[in-house]
Amino acid sequence: MIFRLKIVVIFFVFFTIGKGQQLPIFSNYIINGTKINPSMAGYDGLTTFSLTGRQQWLGYENAPRTFLFTSQTRLLYRNFIIKSRPNKKNKFIPARSGRVGLGFNIYGDRNGYFSNSGIAFTYAYHIPFLNSQMSLGVQTVLSQYKVDQKGIQFRYPEYKFENLYKPSYCPDVNVGFFYTNFTKYYIGFSVCNILQSNIKFGNNELSNYKIIRHYYIA
Repeated sequence: MIFRLKIVVIFFVFFTIGKGQQLPIFSNYIINGTKINPSMAGYDGLTTFSLTGRQQWLGYENAPRTFLFTSQTRLLYRNFIIKSRPNKKNKFIPARSGRVGLGFNIYGDRNGYFSNSGIAFTYAYHIPFLNSQMSLGVQTVLSQYKVDQKGIQFRYPEYKFENLYKPSYCPDVNVGFFYTNFTKYYIGFSVCNILQSNIKFGNNELSNYKIIRHYYIA
């Protein structure tokens, strides 16, 4: 009896109402870091392009699916590399000039009859040290949220739903911090959807749909 009571107490203490995240989910952030942390744009000194797609629940109609195109570069006057030396630690040769990184993202996420797509522009500033680097970044995002009119039909349409299918556009801002030791470790922290903008579906009789702030630690 005491054991069961402890289980009940633990359940009420540690379990509360949860909210699912609103941003698209990927399983390979290591190659798409700028999607969740703008300070990673150009941190490695390379110009890269990547295209990622994710299809979930194969065989189910209207299953979640996501795509992401990213590009990033570093405005360098002199390249930097990690030189490999036999029997010695890798040596980071920093670029003291050309510290600005730029990035561009296009993404689309569809879940059932609800879709979210947008574009993002990224600016990052990198401060090199011996064998390490600290980066700060900011990202501006413009998103479109839309309900599929073909998927949701009302037998008796009401006045408050007359603008339900009209796309809603939402600007927002993301910021990030990233520190890397090129021979040992890295750590990053970012905040997405800082503005927590409201999205309107339908007329004024319906409540606004609020975009929630997201936090990432890597």
